[in-house]
Amino acid sequence: MCGRADEFSGAGLAGGRVLAGRYQLEELLGRGGMGEVWAAVDARIARRVAVKVLPSGGGDPQGLLREARTAGALSHPGIVTVHDLGREPDGTVFVVMELVAGRDLARVLHEDGMPAVRDAVEWSAQCADALAAAHDAGIVHRDLKPANVLLTPQGTIKVVDFGIARYTAAATRSSRIVGTPAYIAPERFSGESGDGRVDLYALGCMLYELICGRPPFTAPDPMALMYAHLRQEPVPLGVHRADLPPGVAELAAQLLAKDPGLRPASAHEVWRRLRALPLDEVPSRRPGRAAAACAATLPGHAGDAAAAAGSGADGSGAAQGARPAAGLEPTRTVADPDDARWDDFAPVGEPARRRGLSRRSAVLLGLGAAAAAGTAAATYPWGAGAADSDAPPTKWEFVTGGGVAAAPVADGSVVYVASDDGNLYAVHAASGSRRWVHRTGGDEISRPTTSGEIAYVRSGKVDGSGSGALHAVDASTGAALWSYPVSAVGGAPTVADGVCYVGGGLEPPGQGSTGYIARFHAVDARGGRELWTFAAAGAFYGRPTVVDGVVYTGCMDGNVYAIDAATGSRRWAFRTGGAVRTAVVVTEGTVYAASYDTNVYAIDAAAGTQRWAYSAGAPADSPALEGDVLVVGGENVVHAVNRSTGTPRWTFAAPDLVGAPALAHGRVHIGCGDGRLYGIEMTRGTLSWSFRTHGAVYAAPAVTQDAAYVASLDKKLYALDFTPRY
Repeated sequence: MCGRADEFSGAGLAGGRVLAGRYQLEELLGRGGMGEVWAAVDARIARRVAVKVLPSGGGDPQGLLREARTAGALSHPGIVTVHDLGREPDGTVFVVMELVAGRDLARVLHEDGMPAVRDAVEWSAQCADALAAAHDAGIVHRDLKPANVLLTPQGTIKVVDFGIARYTAAATRSSRIVGTPAYIAPERFSGESGDGRVDLYALGCMLYELICGRPPFTAPDPMALMYAHLRQEPVPLGVHRADLPPGVAELAAQLLAKDPGLRPASAHEVWRRLRALPLDEVPSRRPGRAAAACAATLPGHAGDAAAAAGSGADGSGAAQGARPAAGLEPTRTVADPDDARWDDFAPVGEPARRRGLSRRSAVLLGLGAAAAAGTAAATYPWGAGAADSDAPPTKWEFVTGGGVAAAPVADGSVVYVASDDGNLYAVHAASGSRRWVHRTGGDEISRPTTSGEIAYVRSGKVDGSGSGALHAVDASTGAALWSYPVSAVGGAPTVADGVCYVGGGLEPPGQGSTGYIARFHAVDARGGRELWTFAAAGAFYGRPTVVDGVVYTGCMDGNVYAIDAATGSRRWAFRTGGAVRTAVVVTEGTVYAASYDTNVYAIDAAAGTQRWAYSAGAPADSPALEGDVLVVGGENVVHAVNRSTGTPRWTFAAPDLVGAPALAHGRVHIGCGDGRLYGIEMTRGTLSWSFRTHGAVYAAPAVTQDAAYVASLDKKLYALDFTPRY
């Protein structure tokens, strides 16, 4: 249910087909994770309708129809009416709904910028009224988001897809979470279906996004978003907007309470409180684009001017890519086929496989504050079809069986790359021919590492079992040497002084215990024997760094840990305000760590105390260092700071989410969600060249003296020839 056409029983339906002998399909309005949406004509009464073709082929089709009948019983001006439903002899399941003219709120945000506060409150109040009617009827939406709320030309709100998420979930795996990452309530990550308060949490996320231009939590992957919903507190609304009436920030904070018992008691109460807000004290001027720019990210949506009820499109800007509005292609797609919905995302302890991120979201970058602080801000007219005539020449391309989200490793004449098909490949660096392939048996795989004649990689099988393993592979033949059990997801391994270190994800602690823990492992590198483990309350997703007998690693619990490499005992923990998802850098007695609290920290390696902090303005990731230049990514902006002082040097605005950088040859080599690898001049932050792939590039390239090896989600590893350039 990831938006691929072949997963719908009605996929490929041609215009002109008639369903149930009366609904003639005319125009495909959109396709997404929740189905296909067609504009159609009900020939029996000559009425234009929207027909949603639902995924089928599994689960209980009759159960789907029962749920649709329940949703169809709702009668409220703020809820799109369900007219009919049925199942064709070929298995096509469809729901016929009111066709509504207008735009969904995700598209409104994208095209118009942030609304006036009074409009945001009014739209949220109308949503609360619709939710109250549904909850009174015993129906929980479970996928409320801006893309599922339509704004009519008359200025009224209509909520779509009531019940769709629930009966779509019934047709897939019941143990999985169906929803949109940026709006899922924390309690649902434990496998609970949740009551009406999950909709109130989603309404809080939507209210927050309408007011400040971004959801309360953003992250480039589902696991980081899950952690944010579970553990992090959102930045108070008042920090983003100064024109809020009294009570708005307080209500939003209560709607976003982690504990459902601390949220408002009902949608009725939320409606009353929103209606009681003193909106006359608020200016009616729309913030528009200028204010939206200061919000750093603005979720986009590939919407259509005639939005069909139940479009099922994903308007989440959190887990999707971002780029300036000037670079958007024109589109008539309502539902994003690359949506970030977690159709196979599992409860805590059963994390999901990493997926590619959508490129359809837009962003307006506010760099004025950085410029005022004395930094250089480099921006470029990214527009569709930007030329890559300056790109380094390609030596070869190597095709794998899945997207390549893990960083490749170049070791002498061989390049090692792990693919989402679960395989570790050894590729000849000179020719791009395959030397060998090692099948791990997993479907989630980490960046490999090599030491001596052994390659190490962690893989996991994301099937609900939570099983995974650290593999040691003969580097010359690809033959398995040993494996050591770890959780299904986690970080990449590091080898130092004969020991392999690797972190794992959250997992149940065992019978008779509550909560979830993650373990960090030290394993004998030659034989796979466990030496010690270190437990924490958050997953370890970054590759550990080992210096002078100390292991330094970030953790999703918000800490950077220094662990004694010999004993596994904690030397110190430095607490940040958000998850530390990627590797830390350690040099000359200082640890550099990037946190989802938006800060990059310099920490004394011996004492664990802070030396300085730099705010990237967005969740920060993947620090890299060369000389006195520290580079870090913050959503779609690359930052360079002085490593000794933390003072800014320059910022580079990319057209989409940026990946992990590699610093070499006086340049920052960094991938982007737009499918390109960028070469940025390190001292000034100016663009030197770009190289285009056909998929998002989030892994750091492997850069050698004469080449760069670039991994892309298009299932390819590219070798770029640096000989004529460097």
